[in-house]
Amino acid sequence: MDAKIIINKINAAINNINKANFINNFPMILDDLNYIYFDLPNDTRKMSSVEQFTHGSEIEIKLMEYFAKLAKTYMRVIRNMKVQIECSDEYSMSIANAGYDSIADVIKYSTFGMILGKQNQSSYLQTYLHEGRHKKQHDIYNSTELEKIINFDGNGILLLKEDIYEMFHQGNNRKFYQDNYDLLYRENDAEVFSIEELKSFIMNMYVQYAAYASNNDIKIDDELIEKAIKVNAKIQQDGLQLEEDQQRRGRINSQTIEELSGTKPITSVYIEEDITVDKMIALDKTIKAHPELQMQNPILKLLFNGNVPKTYEEIIRDRQSLIMNHLEDSSKIKKLYNDIINSDPMLYLTELVLNNNVEKIADFILEHPTLFDEYPNEIQYISTLTNNEEIYILLSNDNGKKR
Repeated sequence: MDAKIIINKINAAINNINKANFINNFPMILDDLNYIYFDLPNDTRKMSSVEQFTHGSEIEIKLMEYFAKLAKTYMRVIRNMKVQIECSDEYSMSIANAGYDSIADVIKYSTFGMILGKQNQSSYLQTYLHEGRHKKQHDIYNSTELEKIINFDGNGILLLKEDIYEMFHQGNNRKFYQDNYDLLYRENDAEVFSIEELKSFIMNMYVQYAAYASNNDIKIDDELIEKAIKVNAKIQQDGLQLEEDQQRRGRINSQTIEELSGTKPITSVYIEEDITVDKMIALDKTIKAHPELQMQNPILKLLFNGNVPKTYEEIIRDRQSLIMNHLEDSSKIKKLYNDIINSDPMLYLTELVLNNNVEKIADFILEHPTLFDEYPNEIQYISTLTNNEEIYILLSNDNGKKR
């Protein structure tokens, strides 16, 4: 197969994405995806080894450009997300954002694996969705609109706390990033988002096209539905494979995901110069030391009353007020405030004490052995909130030792 023919076909596919009405072009985009997923690997296998060596990188770069433009347009049009993924003739994204130093590193990493059928075709697409998610994360940090914060289908508080901690303690420390990749909230959030989004990619576009077709009296034929099912099944399979691969490689951490989901408080750690650091305490201390950041990160106003951290009573009162004014978003508001409490050691401990949860209090003290050293006055106050003798004793001890 002539490499120039392949490149021309991919260029035509890119033009179909660039046309004005992305939704209207869904049938053509579906044809292009059928070619790339099912015909292209066979075409490239027909190339001689000399052609593969000569044109392999050129084809791969062109495919990267195609997937980047497809992902960017998909997120902008289908998901209503403003993303910044750079596209050019040389390469198709901000390589630095993905941790690569140059396009040569990407080619070396891929080793033409995709076009030779050795690599998951959707890995590029998932990478672009992952990078686009990072842009959305930063948009939420800086949002002054409470509705956007509430409706963000992620974990704005945890992501921002971590971002601020790195800014003050790690800066551009590449070693910290590499040592803690699987422990970083932003990376786990982006990884899970991109894989889940990938698995629903075709169906999300199809739903939009079906609505467009209905409004414009366009008949959807069986052939288009069959193509959509075929490509969707392949991308779903790729998504599941990517998820398994990333879990095996440690790029998705189950404990970090649990903390992001709000099902448990922070119990994980960071690794700094081969020493473990209590993540919950480290994030909390950093945030409370910098109330001035409310100016550039308005989401922090949920945590402070002026420059003073809000009490548990104030947090609960705010939550109830928001729920009353936004009943349709009550579950999202509860998740947001659950993250606020679960990521603050003293708010979380106060909640446990008020609920008389002796077992969880004992576990919490064991999981955070420096708690009494870091918050002696706060814990002393919290101990006055209970008449439960067992809890009072726990809060008067450090892992069972009299203080």
